[in-house]
Amino acid sequence: MKKLAILLVAGSIVGLASCGNNENTSTNEQIDSTATARTDTMAAALKAQNDSLINAMAKMRADSAMKADSLARVSTAKATTASSAGTHHTKTTTSTKPKSETEKVNDLFKNKSEKEKAKEAKQEEKKVNDLFK
Repeated sequence: MKKLAILLVAGSIVGLASCGNNENTSTNEQIDSTATARTDTMAAALKAQNDSLINAMAKMRADSAMKADSLARVSTAKATTASSAGTHHTKTTTSTKPKSETEKVNDLFKNKSEKEKAKEAKQEEKKVNDLFK
């Protein structure tokens, strides 16, 4: 056991002695090119992030404008309906066939995806607002 410990210590000394005098031989040009590459990479990443945020804000503003436009149309339609309440309207009925189970399930999934989209939009809006605070 003693011989093994001595052999291990001797091997360690030889290993450490062989690693000495390794100087960094990088030239200034190599250091400059490495720094430039890192800077360019970071700049590209920041530009991509900024572009993403700008696109998110533009989408949010467009969605907001579309919602405002549709709300204005609804309020105009309600005002038109209210103003013509004294006139005689004929009610037309259309027969609709009952929905099949498949159509009902498809409607549920459609509504679910719309709810998920609305939830994601709210989360994106919150992220963008947090970034600009």
